[in-house]
Amino acid sequence: MRILLSPRFSKQVKKLHPTEKKILDKHVLKVSESPNIGAPQVGELTGIFIYKFKIKERQWLMAYEIESK
Repeated sequence: MRILLSPRFSKQVKKLHPTEKKILDKHVLKVSESPNIGAPQVGELTGIFIYKFKIKERQWLMAYEIESK
């Protein structure tokens, strides 16, 4: 499986404390192991999934799509 990060997401990750980054890595791994865990979007965003999680008090929304080979 290939995971690509947007430039904006990468900038936010760089600003995280190392313990927060570990939490983020756990959630990315969780999504990679079970891609259908996120909520599928409808309309123009069909094919996009949103996975919500919190790091400390801040809520993060991870948007991703599943591509077939």
